[in-house]
Amino acid sequence: MPPTESRAMPATNLTHRPCVRTPLGLLRALMMAGAASMAGCAQASPAPAPTSLLQNGGFEQAATHHPTLPAWWKEDATSVSYRLDNSVAHGGRRSLRIEFAEEATKSGYSGVIASIDVSAFRGKRLVFEGFLKRSSDASKVGLWLKLAGEQGLYLNTYETQPLLKKGWARHVLTVEIPADATTLKLGAAIHEAPGVMWVDDLSFTVSEQPR
Repeated sequence: MPPTESRAMPATNLTHRPCVRTPLGLLRALMMAGAASMAGCAQASPAPAPTSLLQNGGFEQAATHHPTLPAWWKEDATSVSYRLDNSVAHGGRRSLRIEFAEEATKSGYSGVIASIDVSAFRGKRLVFEGFLKRSSDASKVGLWLKLAGEQGLYLNTYETQPLLKKGWARHVLTVEIPADATTLKLGAAIHEAPGVMWVDDLSFTVSEQPR
């Protein structure tokens, strides 16, 4: 293929426009304002909430076999009343209502329980928290957790007196998962004196706080 012939371009009537230069101080100010605006947007974005290892911690889902019982969770000991309550809630639409009567159970307590595989979280710190409400101050209510293994670690919040907000008390337990841990059981229970306990907004998450 022969080379392309080069031809001179005809002159055109172009209007020359001088380049407008932005003062250096103004340019820097604009750049700093833009950076500050972007930083403000970044700060305004909320951090994602830690993912809970529990299912149905807010008790919003009912069991497929029974519409008044919670999905995933199991009853711990025999309760006079163990059901979802649409009239009382800390968050969402409902809570779990558990009634304890000494004559109705031989275990001395009533509650809810779940079992979790924690082998993938060995060496990490986990936080179990939730909100409890009780009908009588004579009843002891609280969260508890127990690790299977040689240590047999057992923790609970029965003796604590968390701050109340409209009758709801926030209970918190923190546990470091040992190297031999495989299964952890946790739940909430009422005992000591007859009464009713409501449980809501339970979560079990990996702690972001340094050990």
